[in-house]
Amino acid sequence: MPSQELHDKIVETATSMFIQHGCRRITMDNIANELHISKRTLYEHFERKEDLLMDCFMYMKRLLDEKIHKQKLENESPVMMLLYIFKCLSVYSSKVSLLLTDVRNHYPEIYSQLFYSKAKIHAGHMGQALRRAKEMGDLRPNVNIENAMEAITYIIKNIDTESPPSEALNTLSESAYTFVRGMLSINAIEHFDQLETRIREELQKN
Repeated sequence: MPSQELHDKIVETATSMFIQHGCRRITMDNIANELHISKRTLYEHFERKEDLLMDCFMYMKRLLDEKIHKQKLENESPVMMLLYIFKCLSVYSSKVSLLLTDVRNHYPEIYSQLFYSKAKIHAGHMGQALRRAKEMGDLRPNVNIENAMEAITYIIKNIDTESPPSEALNTLSESAYTFVRGMLSINAIEHFDQLETRIREELQKN
């Protein structure tokens, strides 16, 4: 198997194992055995478990970004995009709760870095969607996008990362949802609320 192909297979397999069992219980030996490769081969690709963990999170980030990008291409509604981002974050947090708890408890530096980078990524997507929503008239006329993004950044920075990870990310998702909903026009709010359940059900299936 080519080196890059094996590298990607290691990351994909380790990600699945970490999500299912957490990263504390899964050792490098476990991962090598699952892939039917030697531990030496595994360490040729990843010198430390921490390095593999970071690549696994980057892999999950790419998958999530691909979902958001696909949704952006398939739907022109910024309201739909905002809802999709909020629900992605909420569903993501529940699916990887065990892994995030392990990382927070045993790799706090990685956890802090991942939490804030993930939140900033979503804030960036939200900023694009808000600007598009204002252009389409979905926001109240007096809404200032720059001020809104400063407020969202404040929310991100003040989420309690000492609480359970799934709770922290869900709090972030719901806080951003409530904040953005308050900026929408009356017609857009109605649309916003109608779409929420359908998007959550769609994401839960994936």
